Amino acid sequence: MAFRVSKGKICELLTLLKKWRPECNPLYYMIKNSHASNNTWPRIKIYADTDEVKSCQTIICKAIELYKAPYNTAYFAYSTNTTNLQTLLKQDGVVDSAEEYTTFELVPTRLLEPIKEVICQQMDYVPTFEVNYITFDFDNNASKRKSSESMLPKGLSIGPLSTKYVQLLEEKNILPFIPKFAKTLEHYRHLAAYDENNTPVSWVIQKECGDIGYTFTQPALRGRNIFTILLEILAAEKQVHEDGHYSVNPIKVMHLARKVAVGSSYVFNKDVKITRLCLQKRKSQLDLHL
Repeated sequence: MAFRVSKGKICELLTLLKKWRPECNPLYYMIKNSHASNNTWPRIKIYADTDEVKSCQTIICKAIELYKAPYNTAYFAYSTNTTNLQTLLKQDGVVDSAEEYTTFELVPTRLLEPIKEVICQQMDYVPTFEVNYITFDFDNNASKRKSSESMLPKGLSIGPLSTKYVQLLEEKNILPFIPKFAKTLEHYRHLAAYDENNTPVSWVIQKECGDIGYTFTQPALRGRNIFTILLEILAAEKQVHEDGHYSVNPIKVMHLARKVAVGSSYVFNKDVKITRLCLQKRKSQLDLHL
């Protein structure tokens, strides 16, 4: 049976999730940020394997319209009991199995096979995009902003990223789904480096799940530490307001992350591996729903 976690139990749930951080960071911040905005953004539904929060072993967060269509629903999950996880996934209403596309966002990699067993074998989805990540934590403080900003290449300045650049963000997006950048910029922290024409050439954006994750630097300016400087500054600002901060990096390009980390102030959590999984309904099953 699936139990909906009510608003009155969110604080108790967050206390429970803190025990499982940093592995459950994406789920923790989704719930925390939703609660802070009165479930305005992100808009979520939370399911658990029991109505006694302190005894929960599995939590699934359904994020509604977090991304642009056709990825209308994204799922964040954490579990210490894979049998309970699979049981919860099968309950009516937890997973919208009629949707053509779906995504499981930054779930612990150890949970990937149990999730696939239900979603692929029993709901007839097939994986279309899968990336494994490792997480890293920033060891920063607000006093670093001045020293980091002074290292910015000549001709560049730093400021927030205006919503008028949403189209540019979408053009540079490399994911199979497109985030609702206007909503993200409205609710969460972001920072950009601007050239002399006041055009953003590099940016870092805090995602709804807490990850400082939407990042980009124009190719001609790469290798000049702009990205690292922005990370340092945003992480220092975030430390003032949050109870920790983190980011993720694809394992397949870890050599680039380690290069960026030289002289920087973050450390890898080598034992914390998480995965993004995108899926599509098999054509034959999709036709049945149509």
